[in-house]
Order: sequence, then C-alpha cells, then structure tokens
Amino acid sequence: MAAVDGLVSGIDVTSIVSQLVKVDAATQDRLKTNVSTAQNEIKGYQAVNTKMAALKTAVEGLTKAGGWSPVTAKSSSDAVAVAATGTADQGSISFRVNSLASPKSILSNVSAGASDVVDPNSLGLPVDVYRNGSKVGSISPTSGTLSEIAASINTADSMGVKAVAIRISADQYRLQITSTNSGTAGDFQLKKADGTDAEAGKFDAISSATDAELLLGSGGVSVKSSTNTFPDLIPGVTVTASKADPAATVTVSSARDSGKLGDAMKAVVDAANAALTEIGNQTKAGVVGSDGKLSGSGALMGDSTLRGLQTQILSAVSGAFGGGTSGATVGLQTNRSGTLDFDRTKFVAAFEADPKGIQALLNPTTTPRPAGADLSTPDTRSGLLERLGSVATAATKSGIGSLATAIDGRNSTVKDLTDRISDWDDRLAAKKTAYQSYYTRLETALGSLKSQGSWLSSQLSAL
Repeated sequence: MAAVDGLVSGIDVTSIVSQLVKVDAATQDRLKTNVSTAQNEIKGYQAVNTKMAALKTAVEGLTKAGGWSPVTAKSSSDAVAVAATGTADQGSISFRVNSLASPKSILSNVSAGASDVVDPNSLGLPVDVYRNGSKVGSISPTSGTLSEIAASINTADSMGVKAVAIRISADQYRLQITSTNSGTAGDFQLKKADGTDAEAGKFDAISSATDAELLLGSGGVSVKSSTNTFPDLIPGVTVTASKADPAATVTVSSARDSGKLGDAMKAVVDAANAALTEIGNQTKAGVVGSDGKLSGSGALMGDSTLRGLQTQILSAVSGAFGGGTSGATVGLQTNRSGTLDFDRTKFVAAFEADPKGIQALLNPTTTPRPAGADLSTPDTRSGLLERLGSVATAATKSGIGSLATAIDGRNSTVKDLTDRISDWDDRLAAKKTAYQSYYTRLETALGSLKSQGSWLSSQLSAL
C-alpha cells in the first residue's frame, strides 16, 4: 500500500514511514554488521590456515625419505645424464660409452605401390616369430597392401614386433619389421615352418639388437643395459647415455649436498615465520586515536585460538632442544619480535661436522615410547620437525583442526545471521505496510473532519 503524502494534513508521510522503518531496522543493521565481522574473521583464519598448511608442506619436504641425506650427482659429459635419489651412495666412477641400445629392424626386399596388392609369399610369409629361442607367434597374413599386411602383424602384441610400410621412393614402399624393445632382450628371428631362417633373401638388416654398453676403467669391464639407462650404477645414481663415444672417458660422481639441506631447513623456518607474522597481523590490538576510535587492529584481535597457535609454534622450537643443547648450535633461535632467526651458514657447518647428531636432534628416526609402555622401552623425545609438523597438522586438519573448526564455526554463524536478516526483511516490509496503512487512515480521517468543518462553517454562515 502506497502512502498518501499530506493531501489533507501536509505531512510528509513517505519520510516519516522511512524514518520509522529505519529505527525498526536497527536490529537488522546490527546483524549485518555481525555478518561482516564474522566474514572478516573467516578470512583471517583462512589466511593463517594457508600459512600453517605451507609450514606442514615444508616440514614434509625435509622429513621425507632422503631429506636428511641429500645427494647431488654430476657428469663430466653432456652426453651422459645422471639422477640421484636422496639416499644415494657417495662416490665416483669413470667409464666410456661403447655403444647405445638399439632394436632389431629388418626391411623387405620386395617393394610395392601404396595401393598394390602384395602376395605374402613374395615376402617369405607366413613365418613363425622366435624370441630367445622360443616361438612366440606367427605372421600369416592374407594378400593385401603392405600397409594392410603391417596392420595384421601389429594386432599380435605378444610377439614383441611391430611393422610399418616405409616409403622409399615415389609411390614405392617396403615392409619394415622392428622389435618393440631395444637390446638383446628384444631380439627376434623369423623362421619357416621347418625351423630354417626365413629372413635371408627376403629382408635386409637395418639394425641389430644391441645392448647399451659402458666400459669401466682402464680394463674395460663391461656393463650392459637393454636400454640406454643404467639404474644404480652407483647405488641410488642412475646414468642415461645419449651418445656413444668409445674414446671419451666420462666421470660420474655423487656427493652429499649439505647446501640443499640448508635450503630445505630455511624453507621450514621461513614458513614458520610466515605463519607467526600472519598470526601477529590478524591478532594485533591496534591504536585508540584522539577521537576514541580504534584503528589498525586485526580482524581477530586477541583471538585465543591464534594466540595459542603462536605459543605452540614457538614452544615446538624451544621444546626441541634441551640437555645443554641450544638452538643456536644449529643457527636457530627466537628473537624479540616473536619470530625465528636462522643462520643457514651455521646450520650447514654444524651438519657437515656432525650429520647424524644434527639429524638426531632435529628429526630423530627412533619412535618415542608409547603411552603406558614399560619403562625399559627406549624413549626418544620428538625432534623439531615432528613438533612443528604436529602443530601444523593439529591446526589445519579438515573437520577437527583448531583453525578448521574455527572457520566452520564462523561459517555456521554467518549462515544463522543471514537467515535472521532475511526474516527481518519480511518483518520490516510488514511494518512499512502497517505504517503506510496507519497514515492513510489518518489522512482519510482528517479529510472527513475537514469536510465536516467546511459544512458547519457554511451552515453557520447561512444563519
């Protein structure tokens, strides 16, 4: 119902109704403010959660297999690539690449046009396929083009050969048969039904099945592989050759890369500092200005969950050291700003001096004594990485982590407030309609009174 503005009274009904509804909407406005506050808190928790997840990832990157035994492998030749696992042995080896691996490949003497029908007998077919002295299948196509004959050969995967029609000149093709695997392990022979050679006079050799071969040292000790890759030439070090050069000596070496470990440890400290800094930003108190208003505070000012998380991170660091051992020993210590200082150079030097001792200090490999176990059971306190990883996991784990729970709680609050705001939309619409109806009736009543007054005035004037 639309309000009638002052037709009789001159009252601005629209303005009055608007002001009355605005007063009634104060509760809804507070709800909207609460939604905005909760949404900002969610963003704050999510920002911290992202940093804690990054800390968990950094810790896992250092604690995974080989993380504490970083090894870098090098090759003296671009023709030999090397790759090392984190647990690779350290050492050096010299060799010559005598040959690369190749598959056996043969090409038919008979050639034909792309659409020419070829008699299989002209190719010496049918034949049996042998590998390692055992028959693995037969090639017995009916007549067809060379491409069709090749396709029929390729339907039998178990034979370990593939065929293709190779274009050798304008509209002239020859049938090529090649082993699917390189090296002597992939070698094959075509034989007639009586077991005699079926390749002679029918096929030309393109390449023979050859293993890749390295010749070690001056004595030329042979190391072979059916591919150009030699796994674990040095335990944990894989060598891949791309060029044969029997005259050139190649040296491959593997050595511990403590600098790589230092980088990984720095990544952990940087991730912890990023989390601590984010917590500080989200919980900072702000400043009260001369006008009495607070400014510069975090969305989660004084939040107990985040303050507790901050304490847990710092306690994980301080609690990992004891018994006369200080974090400064490995270049790690807290500072006045509530974050961590890390001296990578000092850490690397400490690790080089005592690799096992530093690992035992920060990432022990033994298991702590289970709760309730006999006291004779060996007990090793958790290391720094396990402590930090546990804090990060406890905070971020979906559904039960402290941050995850806080985010879920705020999301539930936002949903509840949004529903209540929607209810208030209906209430305010009803109130507006009631106010408009009231003032419409008031105008009608005033109009009636005005009409009666005019009639009485006219009657009195007639007396």
